[in-house]
Amino acid sequence: MTAKAYLEEIGVITERIKQKEIQLECLRETAGGAAAIRYDKVQIQNSAVGDMLEKKVIELMELEERIMVEKVHLEKLRAQIISQIHELDDERYIKILFKRYVEKKSYELIAVECSYTYDYIRELHSDAIRAFGNMFGINNF
Repeated sequence: MTAKAYLEEIGVITERIKQKEIQLECLRETAGGAAAIRYDKVQIQNSAVGDMLEKKVIELMELEERIMVEKVHLEKLRAQIISQIHELDDERYIKILFKRYVEKKSYELIAVECSYTYDYIRELHSDAIRAFGNMFGINNF
């Protein structure tokens, strides 16, 4: 894994969580009819509908659990990456890597915020990635 790919993991995991949350909402909508049933008034019998409902509820709970596990993993990784970025010696590298990989900002926006040209930001980014990879023994290619 390259240094850049390692830093991009924050975005990859964030996107995975978002997609699972969309999937969760779809599951909730399809199981939504279950909320209208009054179980205190209806005698439940084993049936295909009951089995399907039970499967949907279990699927929903399992997906919620997977999302929580991903969120915990994301927060640990984010904290680790932020800590590693802060170990760099060059303030410009710290600022660029943080803005790019933690805050998910574009090179254009970073250039504006740092009062640098777009080309200079790209050059600094390459240097910062190289320094990050060297510091943590991560392949840069």
